[in-house]
Amino acid sequence: MKKEAIIHNLLTMDRLYDMLRDVKFEEEGVSLEEMSFQIDFCERLLEKNPTFVEAMIVLGELYSRKGLHEKGLGIDLRLVQLRPEDPICHYNLACSYSLLKRNTEALAALEKSIVLGYDDFQFLQKDDDLYALRQDARYQELLNKYQKKRTSQKDSL
Repeated sequence: MKKEAIIHNLLTMDRLYDMLRDVKFEEEGVSLEEMSFQIDFCERLLEKNPTFVEAMIVLGELYSRKGLHEKGLGIDLRLVQLRPEDPICHYNLACSYSLLKRNTEALAALEKSIVLGYDDFQFLQKDDDLYALRQDARYQELLNKYQKKRTSQKDSL
């Protein structure tokens, strides 16, 4: 590849990262038309580069915001394949399963997220995406198990 082509590709990727950072997630003030444009933009990026993780993360969030939970789940499943040790990817997978009321899978993904280091237990209690999961008795059992482990680890320090 020629030097000019490499520089062009790097500048293009830099512009794409800037555009992805500008994607708005606030539900208020973002029209469905704008959200659809953002989804289309991310989908086109992924057509050209199917492993563009940052675009997948944004697209998964957009799908969830728009209520396209099955599509969001598909993105999250791809992300955990690409980033198997990332606790946030597993957390987002748990959210997608919960939105689809697939609590057994949501619990498994949430536990994997916690094992990998996710520890914002306060946020778990208020994240709307986990509402269906919080209605399951197994959810509280899982939290109790890991909160006790975290407390005993802190006490031993």
